[in-house]
Amino acid sequence: MKISSVALFLLPFHIAVSAVPLRSKPRGIDPNLFGQFQLFSQWAVAAYNPENIDGAKSKVVCPNGDCPLVEQSDTVTLGEFADQGEAGTTGFVAADHPRRQVIVSIRGTNSPQNWAFNIKLAQVETGLCKGCRGHEGFFNSWQAVRDKVYALLATASQKYPGYTVVLTGHSLGGAVAAFAFLDMLNQRLKTSVVRDPAPSRPSPQVAPSTFPPASASASKGRTHLTGKIVQYTFGAPKFGNSALLDRFNAQPQAYAVAHRYDPVPQMPPIPGYASAVPLYVLNKEGKASPADILRMPTLPNIMASITKLSSSLSSHFEYFPALKNVA
Repeated sequence: MKISSVALFLLPFHIAVSAVPLRSKPRGIDPNLFGQFQLFSQWAVAAYNPENIDGAKSKVVCPNGDCPLVEQSDTVTLGEFADQGEAGTTGFVAADHPRRQVIVSIRGTNSPQNWAFNIKLAQVETGLCKGCRGHEGFFNSWQAVRDKVYALLATASQKYPGYTVVLTGHSLGGAVAAFAFLDMLNQRLKTSVVRDPAPSRPSPQVAPSTFPPASASASKGRTHLTGKIVQYTFGAPKFGNSALLDRFNAQPQAYAVAHRYDPVPQMPPIPGYASAVPLYVLNKEGKASPADILRMPTLPNIMASITKLSSSLSSHFEYFPALKNVA
């Protein structure tokens, strides 16, 4: 995804962005949580690399050393989905054996198909909770790969029982990952979900749900999928109404990271869309540290004038260099 492409999404709203200082006193986050943000931002960037979507079950790699924490581990792709459905949804499922994790990484906007679904701003019923309506384009993007992802997870759960399932994505990929996460909370598995790595809050149990399963072929063997489910998004746009976001925000194992100058987490800027809270706000350009990420009740209002649109859009891609460096 290129800055010029993001501008095409924003300009129809006649909106621009300028930096507004954070008023909250900086307090930073736990170094362990920062390490998780580093790791899964690198898993998110890996979805942009075509080599990880080529059908070969191989080690996950990134060009230019963009995902060192991933490349240093013993990983293997288990399956992928490329340009699926009208949405063109793309990503992969992989195993990280030392960390005992199965990762679902969903690529951000990178094609005309993706953009066509980005601007489908109408909301549709999702069935994820009572009154929960979601962004039509993002929800349909998840539906395009839902059966495929569940089938891959069913196989993975049989091969690697007890592995944590982690969903991640940047931009559009983050919104799609959020729908996948909520869907998995509602599917018919008795899945234990806990916050990882901060143990300070109790770990809620998700009871069996009546949410419709995927197709019979995809759901076969799904009752073997047990373990934790955790979700990390980076620069994801708004994806649903207040009922849907209340459901999302109630999950202590769901983490949404936004750069302080990134306009995308405030898109679409129209009534009826709610924000993920709390947000973990990256408060610095360049290499970051735990002190540079603030846990905020919401992202500061950065909508102002059109004069700084391009420079602010660059912040939409700041997550990767900021979190790339290994401490």
